[in-house]
Amino acid sequence: MTWNLAVWKAEDWSALGTCVTALVAVIAALFAGSQVREARRTREERSQPFVVVDIQPSRVWHNLLLLVVENIGATLARDVQISFQPALTTSLADSHLPSSALLREGITSLPPRRRIEMLFDISHDRLKADLPLRYDVTVKFKDARGRSQEPLRYVIDLAVLYDLEVVQERNVHHAAEALEKVSDTLKSWSTSGGMRVWLRDEDERSKRQRVEEDLTGHRPSLGRKPPSDLVMAVGRNVLVRTIVRRLRKAWVNLRPLPRDRRQADSGGVDPSLN
Repeated sequence: MTWNLAVWKAEDWSALGTCVTALVAVIAALFAGSQVREARRTREERSQPFVVVDIQPSRVWHNLLLLVVENIGATLARDVQISFQPALTTSLADSHLPSSALLREGITSLPPRRRIEMLFDISHDRLKADLPLRYDVTVKFKDARGRSQEPLRYVIDLAVLYDLEVVQERNVHHAAEALEKVSDTLKSWSTSGGMRVWLRDEDERSKRQRVEEDLTGHRPSLGRKPPSDLVMAVGRNVLVRTIVRRLRKAWVNLRPLPRDRRQADSGGVDPSLN
Protein backbone atom coordinates (compact mmCIF):
# COMPACT_ATOMS: atom_id res chain seq x y z
CA MET A 1 0.00 0.00 0.00
CA THR A 2 1.53 3.33 -1.12
CA TRP A 3 0.99 6.72 0.51
CA ASN A 4 0.49 8.39 -2.86
CA LEU A 5 -3.21 9.18 -2.56
CA ALA A 6 -3.44 9.84 -6.31
CA VAL A 7 -2.91 6.18 -7.13
CA TRP A 8 -5.11 4.78 -4.35
CA LYS A 9 -7.77 2.36 -5.36
CA ALA A 10 -11.19 1.78 -3.80
CA GLU A 11 -10.00 -1.07 -1.65
CA ASP A 12 -7.24 1.21 -0.23
CA TRP A 13 -9.79 3.83 0.80
CA SER A 14 -11.96 1.12 2.29
CA ALA A 15 -9.08 -0.20 4.37
CA LEU A 16 -8.33 3.34 5.63
CA GLY A 17 -11.95 3.82 6.61
CA THR A 18 -11.93 0.56 8.52
CA CYS A 19 -8.80 1.59 10.44
CA VAL A 20 -10.23 4.99 11.31
CA THR A 21 -13.49 3.41 12.47
CA ALA A 22 -11.60 0.95 14.64
CA LEU A 23 -9.50 3.76 16.14
CA VAL A 24 -12.61 5.81 16.95
CA ALA A 25 -14.24 2.75 18.52
CA VAL A 26 -11.19 2.16 20.73
CA ILE A 27 -11.13 5.79 21.87
CA ALA A 28 -14.87 5.71 22.58
CA ALA A 29 -14.48 2.48 24.53
CA LEU A 30 -11.66 3.95 26.62
CA PHE A 31 -13.70 7.10 27.32
CA ALA A 32 -16.79 5.07 28.23
CA GLY A 33 -14.71 2.89 30.53
CA SER A 34 -13.32 5.93 32.33
CA GLN A 35 -16.84 7.34 32.72
CA VAL A 36 -18.07 4.06 34.15
CA ARG A 37 -15.19 3.94 36.63
CA GLU A 38 -15.80 7.56 37.67
CA ALA A 39 -19.53 6.94 38.13
CA ARG A 40 -18.80 3.82 40.18
CA ARG A 41 -16.29 5.72 42.32
CA THR A 42 -18.78 8.55 42.88
CA ARG A 43 -21.51 6.05 43.75
CA GLU A 44 -19.25 4.28 46.22
CA GLU A 45 -18.21 7.56 47.85
CA ARG A 46 -21.85 8.56 48.27
CA SER A 47 -22.66 5.23 49.85
CA GLN A 48 -19.70 5.30 52.27
CA PRO A 49 -19.88 6.34 55.94
CA PHE A 50 -18.47 9.76 56.80
CA VAL A 51 -17.70 10.42 60.47
CA VAL A 52 -17.43 14.04 61.61
CA VAL A 53 -15.92 15.12 64.95
CA ASP A 54 -16.37 18.68 66.20
CA ILE A 55 -16.70 20.83 69.33
CA GLN A 56 -19.80 23.03 69.22
CA PRO A 57 -21.68 25.39 71.57
CA SER A 58 -24.81 23.88 73.10
CA ARG A 59 -28.22 24.97 71.86
CA VAL A 60 -29.37 25.11 75.50
CA TRP A 61 -26.62 27.45 76.76
CA HIS A 62 -24.01 28.91 74.43
CA ASN A 63 -21.24 28.71 77.04
CA LEU A 64 -21.54 24.93 77.22
CA LEU A 65 -19.16 23.26 74.77
CA LEU A 66 -20.16 19.85 73.45
CA LEU A 67 -18.02 17.21 71.80
CA VAL A 68 -20.02 15.98 68.81
CA VAL A 69 -19.48 12.77 66.83
CA GLU A 70 -21.81 12.21 63.87
CA ASN A 71 -22.01 9.90 60.90
CA ILE A 72 -23.27 12.09 58.06
CA GLY A 73 -22.72 9.34 55.48
CA ALA A 74 -25.27 6.97 53.96
CA THR A 75 -24.09 3.66 55.44
CA LEU A 76 -22.95 2.16 58.72
CA ALA A 77 -19.51 3.04 60.14
CA ARG A 78 -17.69 0.35 62.12
CA ASP A 79 -14.80 0.44 64.59
CA VAL A 80 -14.64 4.23 64.83
CA GLN A 81 -11.40 5.33 66.53
CA ILE A 82 -10.88 8.98 67.49
CA SER A 83 -7.56 10.50 68.57
CA PHE A 84 -6.75 14.07 69.64
CA GLN A 85 -3.44 15.89 69.42
CA PRO A 86 -2.71 17.20 72.02
CA ALA A 87 -4.57 14.92 74.40
CA LEU A 88 -8.08 16.03 75.23
CA THR A 89 -8.31 18.09 78.44
CA THR A 90 -11.16 19.92 80.17
CA SER A 91 -11.58 22.40 83.02
CA LEU A 92 -14.41 20.31 84.53
CA ALA A 93 -12.92 18.63 87.58
CA ASP A 94 -15.42 15.75 87.63
CA SER A 95 -15.42 15.09 83.87
CA HIS A 96 -14.70 11.52 82.75
CA LEU A 97 -14.63 12.39 79.05
CA PRO A 98 -10.80 12.31 78.55
CA SER A 99 -10.69 8.74 79.94
CA SER A 100 -14.06 7.60 78.61
CA ALA A 101 -14.56 4.37 76.68
CA LEU A 102 -15.53 6.42 73.63
CA LEU A 103 -11.97 7.74 73.33
CA ARG A 104 -10.18 4.67 74.73
CA GLU A 105 -12.01 1.92 72.84
CA GLY A 106 -13.90 3.81 70.15
CA ILE A 107 -17.40 3.24 68.79
CA THR A 108 -18.28 -0.27 67.63
CA SER A 109 -20.93 0.88 65.15
CA LEU A 110 -22.28 4.27 64.17
CA PRO A 111 -25.41 4.19 62.01
CA PRO A 112 -26.12 6.88 59.39
CA ARG A 113 -27.28 10.22 60.84
CA ARG A 114 -26.48 9.03 64.36
CA ARG A 115 -25.25 11.97 66.45
CA ILE A 116 -23.51 11.60 69.80
CA GLU A 117 -23.22 14.69 72.00
CA MET A 118 -21.32 14.84 75.29
CA LEU A 119 -20.41 17.67 77.66
CA PHE A 120 -16.86 18.82 76.95
CA ASP A 121 -16.25 22.08 78.82
CA ILE A 122 -17.53 25.52 79.82
CA SER A 123 -16.13 28.16 77.50
CA HIS A 124 -15.23 30.91 80.00
CA ASP A 125 -13.76 28.47 82.54
CA ARG A 126 -11.63 26.90 79.82
CA LEU A 127 -10.30 30.29 78.77
CA LYS A 128 -9.39 31.19 82.37
CA ALA A 129 -7.64 27.81 82.83
CA ASP A 130 -5.47 28.53 79.76
CA LEU A 131 -6.21 25.11 78.24
CA PRO A 132 -5.54 24.33 74.55
CA LEU A 133 -7.99 25.88 72.08
CA ARG A 134 -6.76 23.94 69.04
CA TYR A 135 -6.87 20.20 68.41
CA ASP A 136 -5.82 18.04 65.48
CA VAL A 137 -8.31 15.17 65.26
CA THR A 138 -7.84 11.91 63.36
CA VAL A 139 -10.79 9.57 62.77
CA LYS A 140 -10.25 5.99 61.63
CA PHE A 141 -13.16 3.71 60.75
CA LYS A 142 -14.39 0.90 58.50
CA ASP A 143 -17.36 0.68 56.19
CA ALA A 144 -20.32 -1.67 56.59
CA ARG A 145 -18.34 -4.49 54.88
CA GLY A 146 -15.41 -4.14 57.26
CA ARG A 147 -13.10 -2.44 54.73
CA SER A 148 -10.80 0.18 56.24
CA GLN A 149 -11.45 3.70 54.96
CA GLU A 150 -9.03 6.52 54.45
CA PRO A 151 -8.55 8.31 57.81
CA LEU A 152 -10.27 11.67 58.13
CA ARG A 153 -8.38 14.55 59.70
CA TYR A 154 -9.90 17.67 61.20
CA VAL A 155 -8.59 20.82 62.84
CA ILE A 156 -10.80 22.10 65.68
CA ASP A 157 -9.97 25.71 66.54
CA LEU A 158 -12.03 26.96 69.48
CA ALA A 159 -10.49 30.42 69.28
CA VAL A 160 -12.88 31.37 66.48
CA LEU A 161 -15.84 30.90 68.88
CA TYR A 162 -14.67 33.59 71.28
CA ASP A 163 -15.45 37.31 70.90
CA LEU A 164 -18.48 36.47 68.76
CA GLU A 165 -21.95 37.82 69.48
CA VAL A 166 -24.36 35.12 70.58
CA VAL A 167 -27.77 34.65 68.97
CA GLN A 168 -30.01 32.84 71.44
CA GLU A 169 -32.21 30.22 69.83
CA ARG A 170 -35.47 29.21 71.47
CA ASN A 171 -35.98 25.50 71.04
CA VAL A 172 -37.77 22.52 72.56
CA HIS A 173 -35.66 22.77 75.73
CA HIS A 174 -36.92 26.28 76.44
CA ALA A 175 -40.48 25.18 75.72
CA ALA A 176 -40.10 22.38 78.27
CA GLU A 177 -38.78 24.86 80.85
CA ALA A 178 -41.76 27.16 80.22
CA LEU A 179 -44.16 24.24 80.67
CA GLU A 180 -42.49 23.32 83.95
CA LYS A 181 -42.99 26.89 85.19
CA VAL A 182 -46.64 26.76 84.15
CA SER A 183 -47.02 23.45 85.98
CA ASP A 184 -45.45 24.89 89.15
CA THR A 185 -47.76 27.92 88.95
CA LEU A 186 -50.82 25.74 88.56
CA LYS A 187 -49.74 23.68 91.55
CA SER A 188 -49.50 26.84 93.66
CA TRP A 189 -53.08 27.67 92.68
CA SER A 190 -54.40 24.26 93.67
CA THR A 191 -56.10 23.42 96.94
CA SER A 192 -57.43 20.21 98.41
CA GLY A 193 -60.84 21.00 96.96
CA GLY A 194 -59.73 22.06 93.48
CA MET A 195 -58.05 25.06 91.92
CA ARG A 196 -58.09 28.68 93.02
CA VAL A 197 -59.37 30.88 90.20
CA TRP A 198 -58.84 34.63 89.91
CA LEU A 199 -61.20 36.45 87.55
CA ARG A 200 -60.75 39.92 86.13
CA ASP A 201 -64.00 41.75 85.44
CA GLU A 202 -63.34 44.07 82.49
CA ASP A 203 -66.71 45.77 82.96
CA GLU A 204 -65.80 46.57 86.56
CA ARG A 205 -62.39 47.86 85.48
CA SER A 206 -63.95 50.13 82.86
CA LYS A 207 -66.44 51.44 85.40
CA ARG A 208 -63.67 52.29 87.87
CA GLN A 209 -61.83 54.19 85.15
CA ARG A 210 -64.99 56.12 84.27
CA VAL A 211 -65.68 56.98 87.92
CA GLU A 212 -62.09 58.17 88.45
CA GLU A 213 -62.22 60.34 85.33
CA ASP A 214 -65.53 61.90 86.39
CA LEU A 215 -64.24 62.65 89.90
CA THR A 216 -60.76 63.95 89.01
CA GLY A 217 -61.13 65.12 85.43
CA HIS A 218 -58.23 62.89 84.39
CA ARG A 219 -57.94 59.37 83.10
CA PRO A 220 -56.08 56.90 85.35
CA SER A 221 -52.33 57.05 84.83
CA LEU A 222 -49.10 56.12 86.57
CA GLY A 223 -48.35 59.80 87.11
CA ARG A 224 -51.33 60.42 89.40
CA LYS A 225 -52.34 58.86 92.68
CA PRO A 226 -55.76 57.19 92.37
CA PRO A 227 -58.62 58.37 94.62
CA SER A 228 -59.15 56.57 97.90
CA ASP A 229 -61.56 53.67 98.16
CA LEU A 230 -64.01 55.88 100.07
CA VAL A 231 -64.06 58.52 97.32
CA MET A 232 -64.46 55.81 94.67
CA ALA A 233 -67.34 54.27 96.61
CA VAL A 234 -69.14 57.66 96.80
CA GLY A 235 -68.36 58.35 93.16
CA ARG A 236 -70.21 55.26 92.02
CA ASN A 237 -73.39 57.23 92.53
CA VAL A 238 -74.37 58.78 89.19
CA LEU A 239 -75.86 61.89 90.85
CA VAL A 240 -72.64 62.57 92.76
CA ARG A 241 -70.54 62.27 89.61
CA THR A 242 -72.92 64.57 87.71
CA ILE A 243 -72.67 67.24 90.43
CA VAL A 244 -68.86 66.95 90.49
CA ARG A 245 -68.61 67.34 86.69
CA ARG A 246 -70.85 70.45 86.72
CA LEU A 247 -68.96 72.03 89.61
CA ARG A 248 -65.68 71.42 87.81
CA LYS A 249 -67.05 72.99 84.63
CA ALA A 250 -68.34 76.01 86.54
CA TRP A 251 -64.96 76.41 88.24
CA VAL A 252 -63.21 76.37 84.92
CA ASN A 253 -65.51 79.09 83.61
CA LEU A 254 -64.99 81.28 86.71
CA ARG A 255 -61.20 81.08 86.71
CA PRO A 256 -59.49 84.22 85.28
CA LEU A 257 -58.02 83.73 81.85
CA PRO A 258 -54.26 83.74 81.47
CA ARG A 259 -52.72 87.04 80.31
CA ASP A 260 -52.09 85.80 76.77
CA ARG A 261 -55.67 84.57 76.49
CA ARG A 262 -57.04 87.97 77.64
CA GLN A 263 -54.93 89.77 75.08
CA ALA A 264 -56.11 87.43 72.32
CA ASP A 265 -59.79 87.92 73.22
CA SER A 266 -59.42 91.74 73.30
CA GLY A 267 -57.61 92.07 70.02
CA GLY A 268 -54.12 92.10 71.47
CA VAL A 269 -54.74 94.76 74.22
CA ASP A 270 -54.96 93.82 77.89
CA PRO A 271 -58.38 95.10 79.17
CA SER A 272 -56.89 95.87 82.58
CA LEU A 273 -54.75 98.61 80.96
CA ASN A 274 -57.75 100.59 79.65
